Amino acid sequence: MTKNGKKQNVVPTNEGQNMAAALECDTLRDAEVLFRALQHANDRGTTESLYAELERRWEIKQQTPFGQWLEKVAADQS
Repeated sequence: MTKNGKKQNVVPTNEGQNMAAALECDTLRDAEVLFRALQHANDRGTTESLYAELERRWEIKQQTPFGQWLEKVAADQS
């Protein structure tokens, strides 16, 4: 479906579903681009805090050194 010359999702998705789909990308940049596209296809914008949450989740999922540190900090705060 096209609206205002832009492709729209036929089946609306929520923020959590868009985040989950983006987390399957191989690079953080690809995840950010996909997340933004999905959010905008559902007439929602993106904020700095959403990008920060996406980055945090992506780093943890990829088990980068920063992601491992984030997990440790979260566990220490529990």
